[in-house]
Amino acid sequence: MGKTMKWTHTKLFNLVLYFEPLTIQELALKLGCTDSAVRRRARDLGLKKSASALALLRLRNDGTFKPGQIPVNALRDKKVTIRNDKGRLEKWIRLSAGEWEPLKLYLWRSVGKDIPEGYCLSYKDGDSLNCVLSNLELITRAENLKRNKKHQQTYQSTKAKRKDAERKRKEILKEQKKKQAAAERERKRLEEQLRKESLKEVKPVTFKPVDLSNKIPLRIDAKTVVYIRPGQDPEKVKLKYQR
Repeated sequence: MGKTMKWTHTKLFNLVLYFEPLTIQELALKLGCTDSAVRRRARDLGLKKSASALALLRLRNDGTFKPGQIPVNALRDKKVTIRNDKGRLEKWIRLSAGEWEPLKLYLWRSVGKDIPEGYCLSYKDGDSLNCVLSNLELITRAENLKRNKKHQQTYQSTKAKRKDAERKRKEILKEQKKKQAAAERERKRLEEQLRKESLKEVKPVTFKPVDLSNKIPLRIDAKTVVYIRPGQDPEKVKLKYQR
């Protein structure tokens, strides 16, 4: 991970001062930081190039690249690259602009060897990236067909295995999503059940009325009054409550 840009007062002053006349790349070079750091800080400060500044920068860059000019990073002649042909990696060499050839053919012909009719080049160790003259051999097209068939079978088998693994992975993910959805539904159901139970009205407790018309009130103490039947001994009742 790169170092964090430390914006000093001097760097901030230069950023504001040169933001109009210089490009982002020139500013980054001048301040010793990356282009993205300059863009972020300029955005934070609300700096924007005026229309006149943009017009001047376009005039400066006008004609920098002439029509048909080759970019600096363009591949040159004799440059070797690797291409993927149905799972088989093969090296190619650039002969000229827009003209490429398999490296094995180029190496074979560079030493004055020809490829007879009905024959083709193959790799002795089967490694197409080990493209050196000592690893090349001539084989018949029939033999090459057998090897390619075996290679295609291996390639198709590997492709089928990858496809099957991807299918299983998707099935597992689908099953996991189903379980998660079921768990979420169950959670919501329980929450709703608890909510409904909490909202249930508490039924009031009802007491049967007591007939006190034939009872005689008897005060036990300052807080307690009981009712006794006629003929019941009050003193015995008081003794019962005072125990």
